Amino acid sequence: MTRGEFLLSSAVVQSSITSMSKDTSMAFLPSNGGGGGVSKEEYSNTRKLSVDEAIFTIHQHTPPDFIKAVSQSQKLLYRGEEDFGSTCLIMAPEPDLLFFDTYSNDQALEYFTQLERCLRAAEREKENQSSSGKEKEFIVRPSNGHIGTPSSSEAARWGTAVSIWPLGSQFSYSYPKDRTLFFDETNPIDGLTIRSCQLDVEYNRRLNTALTMGKEVMFSSLSAAFPDSSFLAIPSKYDDKLLAAICSIPPENR
Repeated sequence: MTRGEFLLSSAVVQSSITSMSKDTSMAFLPSNGGGGGVSKEEYSNTRKLSVDEAIFTIHQHTPPDFIKAVSQSQKLLYRGEEDFGSTCLIMAPEPDLLFFDTYSNDQALEYFTQLERCLRAAEREKENQSSSGKEKEFIVRPSNGHIGTPSSSEAARWGTAVSIWPLGSQFSYSYPKDRTLFFDETNPIDGLTIRSCQLDVEYNRRLNTALTMGKEVMFSSLSAAFPDSSFLAIPSKYDDKLLAAICSIPPENR
């Protein structure tokens, strides 16, 4: 589904997460990176999810690998978005890591541009190694991903901290091996390391470890039901309820 297809007919919860009805007016909200960017006018015209509807959506559409990592680590992933009170939102922001204005830093742009090249190369290598007819591995890149952090205080630097839940049937993630942040302006990576593609990142392995260690996570997802790289944003006031709901899912269903 393209990013322009912003309407979704979906099952929603009426009295509990198991009793549901069809909704034909749910809209996806664009945002502007970690700091948010949805206007109040856009917000007022958008279908709003209750927390029970959001939990149902997580059970149905959040990738099992992500749910399992949250359950194992007991850590949530956050982004900073505009404050919309108690409402839960499905968001479809345009990936912005390859835009100068995101960090307003030339070295950050160089870093993410080179990281894009490195991860594209890794994806091509995986594709060449895969057997004929086997589905190629989907790998997140700055051009298709967003960054979240297990630290709500770090997310709050970009806006109001909300927990985020990727939506889609295919899911990929990456995180720095030896650092907490992908790009840290107080401790930047030297230009030679960037240009030589020696960027120490892990992808599609041990997400629970990354969450436990407090590392930034770049994530992306593909879906036939939602715009690519969509995620559910839930106010942090519901953190405890979310963790309890996720832990209630039987291990074989995660």
